Amino acid sequence: MKFQIILLFFFSVIVKAQTVTILDANTRQPVSFATLLLKQGGKIVFGTYASENGTVVFSKVDFDVAEVSCIGYKTVFIAKDDLKNSILLAKDAIALKEVVITKKIKPSKPVALGYLKTKRTIEVMAMQGAEVVVFIPNPANEPRAIESFTYKGYTVEGYKFAFRLHFYKIDTATQEPGEELAHEDIVRYVDNKSKRFVETNVTEYGVIMPADGVYAGIEWLSCTDPDGVVAGEKDYKWYNSNVEYTDDEAITTYCRQRLGDAKWIKTSKGHNAAYGIKVAAQ
Repeated sequence: MKFQIILLFFFSVIVKAQTVTILDANTRQPVSFATLLLKQGGKIVFGTYASENGTVVFSKVDFDVAEVSCIGYKTVFIAKDDLKNSILLAKDAIALKEVVITKKIKPSKPVALGYLKTKRTIEVMAMQGAEVVVFIPNPANEPRAIESFTYKGYTVEGYKFAFRLHFYKIDTATQEPGEELAHEDIVRYVDNKSKRFVETNVTEYGVIMPADGVYAGIEWLSCTDPDGVVAGEKDYKWYNSNVEYTDDEAITTYCRQRLGDAKWIKTSKGHNAAYGIKVAAQ
């Protein structure tokens, strides 16, 4: 009798779980690490990322609207009763502003900007859904093409760590991160112990650093152990993915939780991200 009750319990859990797959509306290919937020009365009651294969599994939860988003796609809002096994995201057609370069100078080595040469650092554990960006001023005072982004950190050998890059204009009214500058989803992986400097080439994405500077940073998506098990939001396995912070007080760093309250919070001294970018020398 007890065995039957246990079986009934597990069957009940399986029945209550729901699986959805998030696909590109045009190609029908999976949209990796798209964000799914379930809301009740406008408040987030559950948040997670799709897997690399675009699938999301979640247990029964009371919600009235599902919000699905990803950089480069139009955000969709789906009523609970209309939520199907497949969700299609359409590309967001954004007209990129033309950048006019008035000076013609022979190409030279890219200029390194940011905070990678700091001496005192603190290792900070990555957490799923956390996004941390730092403001990097533009000394040239004119637009520059961003060629790469680098953060200081590591992932323990055998673990696979996925992150998404973000670049924002500065909101002149609040001084917080404003409009997203990347119009395509930039997701990268670290699958072994890094050399401390994790650099990502972004030349192909045409991201332009504004004349006054840029907020640049990463959003932590997924951590997978050597057996292929994906760590949850509060799983200790996230300790195997770390980034370095500096105690430099002059740096302006903001963070937020993408899977919860997405309000920007200015970090205190000792919690400033050691990030850097390279921009074209023009």
